[in-house]
Amino acid sequence: MTQDINNNNNNNNNNNNNNNNNNNNNNNNNNNNSNNINNGNIGNHYYNSNYINTEAILLSKAEREEQAIKRFDILGIPSLLFAFVAMISLHNSFYGISNVFAAIAAVSYIIHIAKVYKKTPGKFIIFNCVICILLSISNFITGNDGIIFFNYCGIIMLIIVNELYIFADVSGANLTSHIILIVITLFNSLGNLPYPVSDLMAKQKNTKIEKNSTTVHIIIGVCISIPMVIIIGSLLASADQIFSESFGFISKLVNPDYLITQLIGLAFLFLFSYFSSYVLTSFFTERSVTAKKGKAKHFEPVIAIIVTSSVSVMYIFFCAIQIYYLFLRNGTLPDNYTYAQYAREGFFQLLAVCVINILIVLICNEFFGYNKVLSTVNLVISGCTFIMIASSAYRMLMYISEYGLTTTRVFVLWFLTLLTFIMIGLIVQICNNSFNLFRYCVVTVSACYLILSLGHIDYLIAYYNLNMYGNTLSTAVDTDYSEDHSYDYVDFEYINQLSTDAAPAIAAHSDQMIEFLKNYDNYYSEGLEPDDYTSSDNYGYDIKYCSWSHIHYKESDGYEQNKIGIRNFNVSHYIAQKLFTKYYVE
Repeated sequence: MTQDINNNNNNNNNNNNNNNNNNNNNNNNNNNNSNNINNGNIGNHYYNSNYINTEAILLSKAEREEQAIKRFDILGIPSLLFAFVAMISLHNSFYGISNVFAAIAAVSYIIHIAKVYKKTPGKFIIFNCVICILLSISNFITGNDGIIFFNYCGIIMLIIVNELYIFADVSGANLTSHIILIVITLFNSLGNLPYPVSDLMAKQKNTKIEKNSTTVHIIIGVCISIPMVIIIGSLLASADQIFSESFGFISKLVNPDYLITQLIGLAFLFLFSYFSSYVLTSFFTERSVTAKKGKAKHFEPVIAIIVTSSVSVMYIFFCAIQIYYLFLRNGTLPDNYTYAQYAREGFFQLLAVCVINILIVLICNEFFGYNKVLSTVNLVISGCTFIMIASSAYRMLMYISEYGLTTTRVFVLWFLTLLTFIMIGLIVQICNNSFNLFRYCVVTVSACYLILSLGHIDYLIAYYNLNMYGNTLSTAVDTDYSEDHSYDYVDFEYINQLSTDAAPAIAAHSDQMIEFLKNYDNYYSEGLEPDDYTSSDNYGYDIKYCSWSHIHYKESDGYEQNKIGIRNFNVSHYIAQKLFTKYYVE
């Protein structure tokens, strides 16, 4: 009996100890939750895995509302201000000088948020910010739509990289981990899409606004004044021609199609800027995002050694042929086969092989363990890649000397140069495992692309092609569109499709261009005589229809989209108009 009582007492003591342990664990969990909130890890989920923690924190409704208010207090006003500046700067002015203000606003937003969370932007982040602003400057000094599109893509990507380097732990991460982390971040951040609205509603719910407050009066006054100004302004514009020309934009607002189009454009820019900045930043600030450290050693080096060795032997033989036949021009070519024909073939195939080689070396560096033999073979492949890049560039230059420059050929030469720098980075990584290849690639690609963006490639194309044959320019219309056709005169038809960047080069040969336009219209139009090309009604002679002149206006619903103003002022468009306005025939 006594023994049973003692056993029961022991069991009770054990239960009490277990309860105490559970209480201690609960207290620790509560402390961890409090630390997460205090450290800025606010939200419904807290992250902790190879890249992002998916461990959930169960919060009460009051706690979630409190976190939403804190989040909006930090991100709300900056995101709204950035969205407003981006909307005003970019609306109908993606290529104008005002887009620079949008880039400055984006850079200021990132730096401000970093300071709020007590993060110090490093040299790499400052470099990316400078590139963003320079790309925005490129937007209003070029007329090339393709370059402008890639400028915006570059700015967006650099902003994402900056957010990653400010808030995420990427120390010791390799290139693959960086790329995976960016992709995961973009997809997982979609879960924060409700935050910009839900946080605003939580803030508004806890902020009491009196019915007779000044803010309410201002909002009511603005809502009444806008339609009044539109209605009265349209009546006055129809009553007086001078007033209509001075304030014609008011009458445009009455046009339903025009008004709906403008409102949709403004709403899209504002919402996209607000949601993207708020969602991405809130994702980083409420989660512990960490890139996987070191190399991803998943496979044995023996596999890579066998594959790369077999490939490298073939590359050595191929490169020997390139040096002997192409560069030194020794040996005997097949019958009816000239060195010019030999040089102009295969540059796109070699370009593809160069890209494959870079991927091979990159995969070996990222996914295979360190091995001296593998590193040596990769260095051999890297050396052969340099020879292949030189061979491809040489063949392309020979092709250009025969057929002239085009946008595609300029991009090929630029891409070959970029591959050279990337290959140098891979060689450094082979010799030094701690080398940050991702940061090197971002800096290299940004610098190389900035040169391309600011280089006005359409001007280079027009200048080179128009000066290929000296003063012996033929303005005949070419009717041979075969790929192997060799031009014995400048392809004016292609030059006619270039952007306003080409205007200064074309202005030096304006007489030949006008002569070509006459012949072009005469060839494709029936029943017109050469003397008829003195009227602006004829497509050929009227230079205003050429895209590089930018003196044409695309009229739609009574307003001129291409008219140069203050917000959409573009240096390239302005220069082109000044150069060719004298050729415009009213």
